Amino acid sequence: MKKILLTSIILFIVFTNSSFPSNGKQSSYTIIEIITPAKIIYDDGIYRTKFNAFYIVDAKGNKVISSGEVFDTAAKVKLPEGFYRIYYYSSNDNLLEKEIEISKGNSLSIVLE
Repeated sequence: MKKILLTSIILFIVFTNSSFPSNGKQSSYTIIEIITPAKIIYDDGIYRTKFNAFYIVDAKGNKVISSGEVFDTAAKVKLPEGFYRIYYYSSNDNLLEKEIEISKGNSLSIVLE
């Protein structure tokens, strides 16, 4: 019984400490649904929505996340607080950009046109 209790305490301590970054502060992330321009296409007997590709760079110009074309639901990404630029393709296949600021929160939806 003592071994089970000791093992439980050790696992609790390990999992609790591993959820914090090395500087001791917990990072806050926001889940973002990015709705890019979409097309309705016919695929295997059904009509589906195909959302365009995009990629996100941080304030320093480093690519953080990229997403190819996705079907049926818009892509969702998780980003920490900060300033970002989203590069995406419009309906005419032109590369466009939009600046966004992510603040502390649970979720956000961005509609790109």
